[in-house]
Order: sequence, then structure tokens, then C-alpha cells
Amino acid sequence: MLYNRQEAAEILGISVNTLDKLRAERKIGYYQMHSRCHIKFSQAHLDRFQKAIEVQPCREYAGEDVTSNVSNSTGFGKKKSALNRL
Repeated sequence: MLYNRQEAAEILGISVNTLDKLRAERKIGYYQMHSRCHIKFSQAHLDRFQKAIEVQPCREYAGEDVTSNVSNSTGFGKKKSALNRL
């Protein structure tokens, strides 16, 4: 099955503008017969993109809850999550 830009963006949870930027940067594959034809994305294109942006957990957290409480040097607990590492 092939998806148009709007459908592909919805599946990926991004805007059409973001999808267009990813396509222009060649970060996601697509089909286009001619330069003025409609752009189509296959499920394989979407799957490969999602796999490419997947972030694996740190080895120390593999198999553990990455949002568990961790004490810092002051003794106060704080939430540690994947977002905190960014």
C-alpha cells in the first residue's frame, strides 16, 4: 500500500511540513514518477525511518524501568528518564 504525504505524516505523528523536510534531506525514502507528480510513501519507507530514529536504552537500564527513582549525591531522589539524557 502507498500513502500520500498527509497519510504518511499522520502515521509517523509528524506534520506534513516536517515530512517534507525529512524527504528533502533524504532522511526518508519515497516514490515520485516525475518531478511534478505526487509523492508516495510505502509502509517499508515508514518502517525504515522509524527504525532509523529508534533510540535504544542505555546498557545500565536494559531490562529495568528507565523511570525508576535514582538518588543523586545530595540524597534527594529524582526521576531519571530517557528525556533527561537529551
